[in-house]
Amino acid sequence: MKTNMPTPINFSNYGFVQGKLSDNLYNSLMSEIKTAKDNNDVMKSGLTGTGVSKHYYLKSKENIENLKKEIHILHEEYEKTFNVGVNVGPLSKSVPYYFDVPWVNFQKKGEFIPMHIHDGLYSFAIFMNIPYDSEVEQKEGSKYASSFQFRYINSLGDQCQHVINLSPKDNGSILFFSARLSHIVYPFYSSDDERISISGNIKYYTGEKDD
Repeated sequence: MKTNMPTPINFSNYGFVQGKLSDNLYNSLMSEIKTAKDNNDVMKSGLTGTGVSKHYYLKSKENIENLKKEIHILHEEYEKTFNVGVNVGPLSKSVPYYFDVPWVNFQKKGEFIPMHIHDGLYSFAIFMNIPYDSEVEQKEGSKYASSFQFRYINSLGDQCQHVINLSPKDNGSILFFSARLSHIVYPFYSSDDERISISGNIKYYTGEKDD
């Protein structure tokens, strides 16, 4: 007699792709970051306010072009893994992707980046300088201190989170994800150095902006 064995069926969902910058590009970006504040090209957004990290646009065309090439590898992997290349929004005609100008985030002790989503289709975050260890901070403070966290709703309507604890070994790591995926960066307290990251978006190119 055959036994009626239960079969688990999971709902499909979107995740993210993780990668690492090449050493050459990491070093080149760090050189530019050292003078980013001198350019005075401050980025203003809906998040700008007291206690929120400051943002400055990248300026080097060479760095942006090289970053675009490395991000493209993660982009291809994301669309292949999650099968979303044909399900990102309604269009009347086929248009190419547009790599928007990336920006640098300078986060000081006690500052944070509140829960938010990005413009466009896809986004990325690159950890350039992590001056703390999240696991050490969490032992001495709050549960999520200094972590990067994705937030999403599951099929039961529950608020879920994917916590990414960080330390200096994560310098150069890249997260590539849907621009609609909510995320937050919690404050750190154990270092006087700045937490530095680079963010950017990929959008549809409609001919209204220069490449």
